[in-house]
Parts: sequence; structure tokens; C-alpha cells
Amino acid sequence: MTLKIKSIVSYGRYYPSSFDADATYWWFSISDYKIYATEDLITKFHYTTCLEIEQSGRFIPLFKTDIEELEEEYLLTLTNKETQEYRMIKEKNKGVEPDTIFKMFIDFMRLWKNWYAFEYQRLFQDAVKWCKANNISYMQD
Repeated sequence: MTLKIKSIVSYGRYYPSSFDADATYWWFSISDYKIYATEDLITKFHYTTCLEIEQSGRFIPLFKTDIEELEEEYLLTLTNKETQEYRMIKEKNKGVEPDTIFKMFIDFMRLWKNWYAFEYQRLFQDAVKWCKANNISYMQD
């Protein structure tokens, strides 16, 4: 079997401040090349823990791309004017989660297309690295 990278890219989004940083939420089945949520593996396959799932030898934890960290990296690519605008939005919204401020900024500056291209590129790269590390046959298109 061959895995299409595009089919798993969106599963790699990970927000550590919103979830248990050590938890695994998505699993790759080495038998059918499908992605399963932890809760589905627990209810349908009767596993009790993530450790049990991993030790079964049937599933591999999917890659995780820290989106909050990636947002910080993206901000470093912006112009001085854009960076100043981000700081102003951040200052006006003290106490609001950084990810929410980032999304407000992207929306206000109409940078969605640019951000999504940046994000997709990293997710894609991380998915390829994950496939290589786990000896999973993949296609890039």
C-alpha cells in the first residue's frame, strides 16, 4: 500500500495549550493505512490506553505539528508594518489566547491565503518526515 501525503496533512495540526501535551489523538493503522481517533480505538477496538494502542503493533501515533509554534515562526516572516499591526492587536486583546489573537490578526490583515500556504508546507514536510521515520510508503501528490 502507498499513503497519499495529502490525505493525512490536516491530521497533523496540534495545539499543545489546548490539549494534554503528551496525548496522542490520531493513529495510523499499518494494516489498512487509515487514520483513527483515540476514542474510536478505545470504543471500537476496546483498547484502554494510548500505551496499549501503541504496544499492539497495529497502530503508529501520527505526527504532530505544533501550530502555535508555527504561528510564531510565521510572524517572523512578516514585514515591520505587519509586525507592528500584530503587536497593536495583541495589546488591545490582553488576556486572549495567542492563537485567537493570531487568527484575528490574519483575518484583519487578509493574510489567510499566505498563512495557509505556510502552514500547509510545514504540515506536508512533517508528514513526509513521519513517513520516512516509520518506513511508510508514500506519494507526494
